[in-house]
Amino acid sequence: MDFSKYDSQTEKMGMNENDIGLLRKFQAMYDDLKNLLNVKTCHFARRAGHYTTVGGSATEVIALTGVKSSMKCTVQMHTEGGTPVTIKTAQCGKDKLTIEFSANPNQTGAAHEIEYWIFI
Repeated sequence: MDFSKYDSQTEKMGMNENDIGLLRKFQAMYDDLKNLLNVKTCHFARRAGHYTTVGGSATEVIALTGVKSSMKCTVQMHTEGGTPVTIKTAQCGKDKLTIEFSANPNQTGAAHEIEYWIFI
């Protein structure tokens, strides 16, 4: 994390030199911890949501403006519907999240509900 870009914005942000000093201490602690744990990257959640399947095929596409194919995602079943299915794959694309189920999730009975998280 590099907080130096905020130096010129201290007045606009209502921050004083003590606040910036504190941010720099957090940056140093973050860098030390990252090096200690040998962490190469850190992902932060950009989007999260709840989705109800619409069915029709084993693939569901959720329109999410701002999502890029380089982003990572996590998807989990929240509420199981009438057709027993599993989530096979989930992948981010340009302005979308594509989820592939083991079968048509709405083949019989109620829809499935899933939770998703998009990371940068």
